[in-house]
Amino acid sequence: MDDTGELDEVYALMDAGDAAFNAKDAAGWAAATHPDGHSFQGDRWASPADFDAGLAEEFLAASEGWTTLWRDGLVVGDTACVWGECEWRFRLGDEAHVVRLASSWTWARTDGTWRSLFSHYTPLVSPAPTPERGAS
Repeated sequence: MDDTGELDEVYALMDAGDAAFNAKDAAGWAAATHPDGHSFQGDRWASPADFDAGLAEEFLAASEGWTTLWRDGLVVGDTACVWGECEWRFRLGDEAHVVRLASSWTWARTDGTWRSLFSHYTPLVSPAPTPERGAS
C-alpha cells in the first residue's frame, strides 16, 4: 500500500501547525488538533482543557521558534503515526533555552479531515547535574 499522498497531507498539516505556533497564532495551532487531543510533554500530560485554560498561551509567549528536524511515518486506514525529532527555542525570564525533543504524533482522520489526536515530546538529553539533582 502506498500511503505517500496521505502522509504528505498529514505533513502539510503538521507544517501549518508549526507555522501557526511560530507565528504565535493559538487558533491556527489548535486548528490541527483533534478536540479530544492530548499531549505528553517530558513529564506531564496536557489535555484540551489545559490548553484552553492558558497552557497554549504560556507556550506561545515563551517560544522563540519551533523546528521539525526530521520525521517519518506511515498511514494505516484512518490513522497516521509519525515520529521524528524537533528543536524548540524558548525563553524563561531572561534565560534562553534550546531543547531537542524525540517526538511522535498520532493523527486520526474523521469525516475526511486529519487531526492530531496525540503528541509526545521527550528531551533527548538530560539536564546537567546540579547540587539539587546530583550526578546520575
